[in-house]
Amino acid sequence: MSDTSGFDWLAAAHTPFDASGDLALGVIEAQADHLLRQGVTGVFVCGTTGEGLSMSVEERKQVAGRWADVRRGTPLGLWVHVGANALPDVVELARDAKRIGADAVALMPPCFFRPADEEQLVAWCASVSEATGGMPITYYESPEMTGVRIDVERFVELARLGVPGYRGLKFTDSDGALFTRLCGGLAEGEGMWWGRDEELLSGISAGATGAIGSSYNFAGDVYAPILAVRAGGDAEEAAAAQARAVKLIEVVAGYGYLGAAKAVMGMLGVRCGPARAPLGSPSQDDLSRLRADLEQMGFFEWVSAC
Repeated sequence: MSDTSGFDWLAAAHTPFDASGDLALGVIEAQADHLLRQGVTGVFVCGTTGEGLSMSVEERKQVAGRWADVRRGTPLGLWVHVGANALPDVVELARDAKRIGADAVALMPPCFFRPADEEQLVAWCASVSEATGGMPITYYESPEMTGVRIDVERFVELARLGVPGYRGLKFTDSDGALFTRLCGGLAEGEGMWWGRDEELLSGISAGATGAIGSSYNFAGDVYAPILAVRAGGDAEEAAAAQARAVKLIEVVAGYGYLGAAKAVMGMLGVRCGPARAPLGSPSQDDLSRLRADLEQMGFFEWVSAC
């Protein structure tokens, strides 16, 4: 099991669907059991990996509510991603996250009609935070997905003043130098959560206070030597583990990442079903090739859950 002391290590949880594309909420208990064995400290639900933007508001509330029920009495933290294109939807999701007892909310910016500057984005985030009475809120910085590119350092300065409950960023960006600066300038009570699994070692070296990622669902054990570096673990072992993670993610992505990642979960006994349309899942032939590729690289020996 990974050493996560003092480090928020969250799996960006998959949303389980059945073969018809409907929610399969009964799978969430098995997901939670699996993630507890992986050693993660919490779950980040209805984000990119959770296909939040492919679900209705009501579906997202059902998923978050089921996680709230299942995680009760366990050490799993619960973050709910509430980002959407319509502010009333975001506010409704955030209020519901507070109602069910989530630890924090996170939000992407609207990505169709986009904020023109940092002030507009801060005002958007402030509306959401104020609607929840200032519960902890984290901005999800993922410009490659959203197309929203801002001066992040200026946003942080403004958010500290204008967003009640602001707690930092989930950073899924390729600008490592920016992340290092942000980590170096953290205020009391803030955090920076690294969102690029294939570069976790770099994120930790830069000063990340936590990490949120999709491959932690099925490959938690792969990352154990990387997390151990924080407590003086072997640097060579950590580098080798990061190389394995890179190879693993490349292989899974070669079959269409999201659908293939859910298929890998199925191979580990947690049947999260297909990705929702338009993404879908790999063909049966591709699934056979994916399993063969994973076997060849030794994946099933890397993870203790198999």
